[in-house]
Amino acid sequence: MTGSATGATLSALQLGRYQILKQLATGGVADVLLARATGLEGFARHVVIKRIRPELAHEERLVKAFLDEARIAASLHHQNVVQVHDIGEQDGAYYFAMEYVHGEDVRRLIQRVRERGDQVPFDHVIAIISATAAGLHHAHEQRNPAGEPLGLVHRDIAPANILIGYDGSVKIVDFGMAKAGLRSAKTASGTLKGRSSYLSPEQCVGKPIDRRTDIFALGIVLYELVTARRLFKAASEFLTMSAIVEGEIPTPSSIRKEIPPVLDAIILRALSRDPASRFQTAEDLREALERFAAEYELRTSNKALADYLVSQFGQRLEPWETPDEVPVQQAPDPTHTKGLVSPPAGGVIARHAPRAASPIMLAQALADGEDIEEIATKVLSRTSQEFEAPAPFVDEVATVETPPEVVEAALAATREPEPAAPSPEPALPTPELLQVEPRPRGALRRFIAAYGRSIALGASVGFIAVALAAATVRGCASHSTHPPPAPRGR
Repeated sequence: MTGSATGATLSALQLGRYQILKQLATGGVADVLLARATGLEGFARHVVIKRIRPELAHEERLVKAFLDEARIAASLHHQNVVQVHDIGEQDGAYYFAMEYVHGEDVRRLIQRVRERGDQVPFDHVIAIISATAAGLHHAHEQRNPAGEPLGLVHRDIAPANILIGYDGSVKIVDFGMAKAGLRSAKTASGTLKGRSSYLSPEQCVGKPIDRRTDIFALGIVLYELVTARRLFKAASEFLTMSAIVEGEIPTPSSIRKEIPPVLDAIILRALSRDPASRFQTAEDLREALERFAAEYELRTSNKALADYLVSQFGQRLEPWETPDEVPVQQAPDPTHTKGLVSPPAGGVIARHAPRAASPIMLAQALADGEDIEEIATKVLSRTSQEFEAPAPFVDEVATVETPPEVVEAALAATREPEPAAPSPEPALPTPELLQVEPRPRGALRRFIAAYGRSIALGASVGFIAVALAAATVRGCASHSTHPPPAPRGR
């Protein structure tokens, strides 16, 4: 099905138990459709269907990624994440059904206030970003049945993927679709287009990523929401990514004068190019925003946000209540808008040595006029895993000065020997940019970290003393149990 399909054609289409009503949007990977699920006793529920585009259905890697990410999204149950209800396939068409949110996305909101020469009030900015951070933290904390972290990263946090309902709810959509798009040679160009403005520096140069990549992207959204200005947007995708990697970010208060210093600091910390300097979790960012709101007596609520949305867009009908000939308008990407951050003069590739499969290298090849099909196929065949190998997340940053062998020697003196365990699988390599030392947890480990040398020395001296004492006791015991023989007479 294409974007030119008529309402009559769509209404005759059935995907599983879903009757397709109309098309809402078309993307590089999937069509977005409005559908209705029916059941017994007149039960009906409207949902949004995402169906992989027919021309991509034969690309096995893309289909697998599409279904994998749908399954992950279906496992997330949080008020700030769009719920996935169902995953299915019909006649080679893979799709999943998710809840319908009656509202607008943040991109449309920013566009509307910019058109009006207005600004989004601080309380609504905090409400939107705090709710988004809560949903992200829920996803980042997911674990498998064995209790191991999944390492889930959204990878595509952008204004278009944050929905605001007319009931004041805030929900994240499209987990993992950026990663799925990068696996397809046919969609590589479309994946970069429009998305590059919200990549993190480590994403741009192809380094492994973790949850802090989402925090950087959310920092961009926060900056743009509070200033109503694009942050990273240049003449080409390559120049946009160059600005992300090296460009100088102006303080938000230089754009909107009433922004207080504490909010400046929160935004710029989220936008730190070194992941170790950012907020380490989305929950940390949310807590900082809530402290700011409390300090400045900002009142955030779903009701206030809902009223604000109506004040900007008016009362909008549900899409199934509108005639087929009136399509739901999608906010255009204001590609003519220049970002606030200027790209560096040159030399980004030489200074950062990005991986061959990195988005910035692909963007440079596109800027040089090379054939996208040939480039993407070659890059993906060589290093397809470079886009999906997450670095282990480390939630704290510290340096333990005590050498590990000293601490181990101290601990060894106090524990029973254990049976040998099978060797663990090797960990994924972590780039220098993300290498941070974990802080020991718990009172005992902090004590050992601080006094490891003394513990080891004390343990050694104690061991020697115990050994000498034991030898002395054995000698005394032997002497008392077996007295020397009496002298023989002549």
